[in-house]
Amino acid sequence: MGQCGGSVTYDGTYDDETDYTDVEVAASNFCNDQQTLNGRLSIEGYSEALTINFNYFNIRDEYLGSNATLNGRTEFIDNYPNYTVKADIVIQDNQLNRLYMLKNWRETVDETTFTAQISVSGDLYESDKGYVTVSTLEPIETNVDGYPESGKIKMMGDGSTAWVTFYSSSYLVEVDSDNDALIDDNNVYSYD
Repeated sequence: MGQCGGSVTYDGTYDDETDYTDVEVAASNFCNDQQTLNGRLSIEGYSEALTINFNYFNIRDEYLGSNATLNGRTEFIDNYPNYTVKADIVIQDNQLNRLYMLKNWRETVDETTFTAQISVSGDLYESDKGYVTVSTLEPIETNVDGYPESGKIKMMGDGSTAWVTFYSSSYLVEVDSDNDALIDDNNVYSYD
């Protein structure tokens, strides 16, 4: 029973010797503090290779003012010094009435350098804007404040392409709005 009602049931096992988890979770109006959970999810794998499957799992957070339903799969792979997150997931933002999707999404963090290098690739979808394919051209390095200070990504949409180049205090966005191999617009934005 949650602090303010509802229930969560767990069915499955965790093997402490091998660190293997295989658990099904069902939440029914489970409420703790200001969050309410509904739906089903499953967790399977070892701590260094864990898969979470969401089956229309709803998270409502009164404090953040958010309400989202997740459906799909996320994998977390810890192969130190590299960490990878893979996702094929649909997120319905019930607060803003928007649909988001990550398809063949992969985000890798490489900690072999002083500041971690991040690479991303895959397809993003937003119900108002459509699909964008993202790929890393140069790994993104962040500073101690979490802002990118170097790196470059490419984003391809329906009929247009954009490149984002990160610098220590700003980033450059270049847009080819009609895919004619000419930059039609570019702007530098500050992190401030």
